[in-house]
Amino acid sequence: KTQSRMEQLQQAITANDLTAIESTVESLDNAIGDKGRWYGGEGLPKEQPYLSVTLLIEAYEKCDAAQDGAVRVIHKIIDNSSPESLITMADDTFLSMHSHSNAELRAVAVDAICRVLQSPQYRHAIIQGDLPQAALLGLADGELKVAQPVQQLIATAGNDEELMLLACSPAVIDLLMDATARDDAARLRLYEAYLQLASMHQESLHAVLATSVLAAFIDQCSAENPDVLVKMNVMQLVSTLLSTSFGYDYSLGHGLVEQVLSPLLSLESDPMAALFAPSSLDSLATMAQTPFVDFMELHQVSGFCPGLAQCLGSRDATLRDPAVACVATLLGCSSGCKLLRSQQPVLQLFGDVMLRAKDELKIRLLQQMATAFDRHPADSKDELVQCLQSFEASKLCSRAYEEAQAPFESEATASLNLLAAMVKMETFQKQLFATAGFVEYLLNQSEPEHYEGRVAKYQLIEAVVAYACNDVPIEVVVQLKGVVRDGPFYTPIAPAVALANASS
Repeated sequence: KTQSRMEQLQQAITANDLTAIESTVESLDNAIGDKGRWYGGEGLPKEQPYLSVTLLIEAYEKCDAAQDGAVRVIHKIIDNSSPESLITMADDTFLSMHSHSNAELRAVAVDAICRVLQSPQYRHAIIQGDLPQAALLGLADGELKVAQPVQQLIATAGNDEELMLLACSPAVIDLLMDATARDDAARLRLYEAYLQLASMHQESLHAVLATSVLAAFIDQCSAENPDVLVKMNVMQLVSTLLSTSFGYDYSLGHGLVEQVLSPLLSLESDPMAALFAPSSLDSLATMAQTPFVDFMELHQVSGFCPGLAQCLGSRDATLRDPAVACVATLLGCSSGCKLLRSQQPVLQLFGDVMLRAKDELKIRLLQQMATAFDRHPADSKDELVQCLQSFEASKLCSRAYEEAQAPFESEATASLNLLAAMVKMETFQKQLFATAGFVEYLLNQSEPEHYEGRVAKYQLIEAVVAYACNDVPIEVVVQLKGVVRDGPFYTPIAPAVALANASS
């Protein structure tokens, strides 16, 4: 089947018979399934890719009407060819596709070369030629579908020393820096890929440091008169480095952390600072999710808390919402709690927002607080309690319990998740059991009616049983154990229904 169709296509191309080219390409498109197999069940032979793709590119160039079909068939063949089959294709075939005007063909070629490069068994067949550099240049392509496989290849190159050396070689870096010099989007992809590579491990950081990419990135962060949109995107990328201890140490030692947090210090004096402050807050939140940042020390160096307070008190949601998320994340780590206890204005503002939040902000806050409770180290829970007492934790308990009974699934589920985290701590457990109606609510197996709420309430009851303090009456614990045995979806039969069943 393959041979006869390809012979027909060759004859049609030689005869310049456009109608025959179109019909043969259509026949191939219909015959080959999405998994690269003939609909009759026969798989594509190993020697097929070179012959098929070369002819199909010729068909594409000869016949406008066959172009879409030719691209689809090439896509199917190459996507479903192994690296062993792909290396049988001549370099000039891939290079012609790589430089083609059709973005789909470029994407197929670049993805295929990246797959071969990721295969140590077959990489040697192409690594000394022009294909690797040609493929890596796809990072600068204007079409995202072409650039994505290259970005992924570079970002994960730290898993393979040979690939990492290729990605960080002077020749490749020079080509990429030159190709992305006038394209902001491509340059951001370059920074993102190499920052991800640098964050993989200490060796990958050293490999990237030996290039000019990080230096160019830092220059972009500290530019005097920057393109605002570019700088906003560049600053968001810093979090990638800050998520690792070696990346954080490098960033701190080279002034990058101070540079990222500087907008929080100039909110009143620089009207542009408000545009960059959300990135500063996101970076703080990223650092708060790591165990190696000393926030007391960091605040002494950068003095970011007054700016954080200003963002919390802002009516601008683009400043307030990331500031709220930042504080909630800081509450989830011991170092963050220590800092916040020394910054009462920040805690007070956070409490005000927490207790008054509505709609989506309220739901996000409930979720973030539940995460903070769960993340906080078990040996320093008292620090979290002391922080929350600054804005009357009893109100937080009451609000969460109130929202848990809301008719809206997202609000109720987020509140139940927070309550499940809170009852693991004795202080909040006592406050909840002192709340009128809380025990009755736990024992009511008819509510809530929605699935997510049922699961979340069941997890709350499991937490109560597991962490019950001495103040919880033993008979209540016994009853709750019965609820746990029943499972989350048990619903007691109403008396009227039970009577009707009995009489029948």
